[in-house]
Amino acid sequence: MDTKKLEKILNDEWLKIDTWYTMHPLDEKRFHNAIKICYNEFKRYISEEQIKTAINNVIGNNIDMENSIDRYSKKADCILSYLSDINEM
Repeated sequence: MDTKKLEKILNDEWLKIDTWYTMHPLDEKRFHNAIKICYNEFKRYISEEQIKTAINNVIGNNIDMENSIDRYSKKADCILSYLSDINEM
């Protein structure tokens, strides 16, 4: 997988907005859209760890954001796992 491409998608679609971590409905919509684009682009499951690493690379390993990064990487993992499962049926 192209890690730089993953980072670019997450940044362009979601992380570039200062409020990305606030769980505001518009931020959640941007997050879901970013994950959908990632799935469509890579056509495969992307692991929680890969998402977490990409977020950290984009925002710069900010220890204050650790809980938010964990929450969103877990959420992305669930969404991507679901998409992967239903597309294999």
